[in-house]
Amino acid sequence: MIKKNLANKTYFLNELTDFLNNNYKDYGFVLSFIGFKAGNIRINHRDILRTETDDSIFPFINEESMFCEIRIYFTKLYTSSINHLQNIESNIILKMDEILSNKLEGKEYSYDIADKNANIIALELSDYLLKRKCEQIPCSFHVCYIVEKPYDIIYDYKVLKLNYAPLTASYSNDTLSAKLILFMLNN
Repeated sequence: MIKKNLANKTYFLNELTDFLNNNYKDYGFVLSFIGFKAGNIRINHRDILRTETDDSIFPFINEESMFCEIRIYFTKLYTSSINHLQNIESNIILKMDEILSNKLEGKEYSYDIADKNANIIALELSDYLLKRKCEQIPCSFHVCYIVEKPYDIIYDYKVLKLNYAPLTASYSNDTLSAKLILFMLNN
């Protein structure tokens, strides 16, 4: 099953890349793929963007034996004199680690806890990013997922036409594993 999902993931990302590059020349994209076999997974996300031009969509398939989600974040390309990637401090990763630990330390996996905490974690990171002291807040997309152990998961992403920095924090205990992924865009 996993080999088939890996082949599907590669095919999907390649096909979607060609389609988006050929049809949406004024936009940059972050494509994210997650495939998960058995067990439970909860996902939530937030973004900081220009609402008049930018957005995200995330179709998914959720069956008894498999969960598969494709996230497509898109942002209109523009030229900025500010290098947003220079505004990334080590404090962001430390904050991401702190948020995961504070929300998940000592918790056992349950659907309700994971669902609630994936949302809270994504919101807390957004709040932190919006309060940072930098000249202009860069666009960003971030996603938190919490999975029940043991798990078999495929995660991959592709970024089209954007300068970006991916930042990742992880948390794990005996019953759950979590990841908080942040894409900071220089756009």
